[in-house]
This record gives sequence, structure tokens and C-alpha cells, in this order.
Amino acid sequence: MWRKAIPLKDLPSGQSACVNIDGIRIGLFHTTSGLFAIDNTCPHQEGELDQGTVDGIVVFCPLHQWRFRLTDGLCDVGSSYDLSSYETRVHEGWIWINPESGQLAERNDDIDYFEDG
Repeated sequence: MWRKAIPLKDLPSGQSACVNIDGIRIGLFHTTSGLFAIDNTCPHQEGELDQGTVDGIVVFCPLHQWRFRLTDGLCDVGSSYDLSSYETRVHEGWIWINPESGQLAERNDDIDYFEDG
């Protein structure tokens, strides 16, 4: 079920925020490529990803620079650290998140998902 997160005007392009939807801490990232939502807590040492640096579609954990793809939550360290990603949409000036859409991406071990940065 879709849930209202925050007004779009409160998250301009280049910004990120953490929202709590149904008890899930979700990082919202507004980039030039769109809006993305992934679990907000790095599984390594619980760094808050909304406080990290974003480069393209990758967020760097502010504690130890682990990288997570905003499109699907994949972690550069390995699949055991991947995060769930969530569907987002904008409706009537609000960013909405579907917490029930949260899922881990499937990986192919033959692909280097971070070879381009």
C-alpha cells in the first residue's frame, strides 16, 4: 500500500532524507536520474545513508564509504550487505513510497555492478 512520505518541494534535486514508513527507515534520494528509495541503514556499522555522498546513482556510506546503488540497493562489498529498494512516485506534490514493494535485487556473480564507479 502506498504511503505519503514527504512533500516533493522539501526534497529538491541533489538532496536526500530519511523517512519512517510503517516502521521501516527508508532513505529517499532525489538525483538528476530520478527519485530512489532504499533501506537507510548501512548493514556494516549502521551508517545513515541519507547522510552519505551521492555520485550519480550510488550513495557512499558516511562511515566507511561502502557503496550502494540507489536503483536496486546492491552493495559493492557483496550480496550479504545488499539493501531493499522501494517503489516511489510523485502524486499531487507529494513523494509516495510503497513499503510492500521492498525487495532485494537478484545478482549475477559474473557481473561487476560497480565497474563504472
